[in-house]
Amino acid sequence: MNTSSAQVPSVQTQKMRMQYLQDIGFEKLTMVFAATTLVALLGIIISLLISAWPALKEFGIPFSIRLSGTSSTHNLVDSSPFLGPWLPQPSRF
Repeated sequence: MNTSSAQVPSVQTQKMRMQYLQDIGFEKLTMVFAATTLVALLGIIISLLISAWPALKEFGIPFSIRLSGTSSTHNLVDSSPFLGPWLPQPSRF
């Protein structure tokens, strides 16, 4: 019996081990990119909230969701209905 052949891994075993290591490396790399994307999106949202804080403090959150001119508190210049920030406003010129 040749005992030395049992100690040397076959070519197929070496390829499987290499594929396994590449698979783990790819998984870790994609997790890093996913976490980086999540951190970037959270940073953008936090930046937007910080920048919008004065307007939110002045007008409140209902300002951004109100779609009809039921209240004239934000439209003191003319009598056209306030459509909210999500819809195009009529021209004032």
